[in-house]
Amino acid sequence: MSREIKEHNLEGLRKRICTLFLQYIKTPAFNPKVAKLLKVYKKPSELKHKMFFCHGCHRYLCSADFGSCASGRWSHWCRNCTRLDNIARSRDEDSMYKSILRRLRTDEHRLKTEATIPFLLQ
Repeated sequence: MSREIKEHNLEGLRKRICTLFLQYIKTPAFNPKVAKLLKVYKKPSELKHKMFFCHGCHRYLCSADFGSCASGRWSHWCRNCTRLDNIARSRDEDSMYKSILRRLRTDEHRLKTEATIPFLLQ
């Protein structure tokens, strides 16, 4: 400001200083009380094998937040996204049509006609 630089030109510098200050106060070496609030893992190599990416919410989550598939592999969606998808998915009730088709097949089979159309219907 002593060099007569306009205020809107210093906006990027101010944002950078604020970001660096936030990083500084999040460091437990300089701010011991923040250590209780931060989630720090002891071994990053172990963390690499326990974290997975959820394709539903696009976040990295712990393996406990995922369910396993029938094949024994991990699912690509976390439990929360799977639950939301299950709630939101529309379902079609076609049991009435299945019972009509079943009755049609039994009636045609009982008549022993040469018509095969009811058996080809799905």
